[in-house]
Amino acid sequence: MLHLVSSKNNTQQALGFMADGDAILFMESSTLHLLNSSVFIKGLRECAVKVKFYTLISDIQLRGIACDEVSELINIVDYAGFVDLSVAHNTIKTWN
Repeated sequence: MLHLVSSKNNTQQALGFMADGDAILFMESSTLHLLNSSVFIKGLRECAVKVKFYTLISDIQLRGIACDEVSELINIVDYAGFVDLSVAHNTIKTWN
C-alpha cells in the first residue's frame, strides 16, 4: 500500500497502519519533520526495515529545505517518481 501523508498531524496514525512492503510519501506540511536533526526521524529508523519513505522534491523546495538536510531514510522523488510509486502499489490511502 502507498500511504500519502500531507499533514504532520496524521503521520503517527498512518505509521500505525503500516505493513511490510508499504511505502509512505510525505507531502505538503508533513515534509517539515523530515530533517536530519528531527526527533521524528529517530522514530522512523525502526520502521525503515519494513517500510520505505519518500517525499516530493517540489514540496521540500517549496518549504526552503535543501535535499542534503533531509534524512537519508527518505527517498526524494519528482512527479515521475510519484507516478512510479502509484503504479507499483495496488492500493493508495490518503491521510489528510
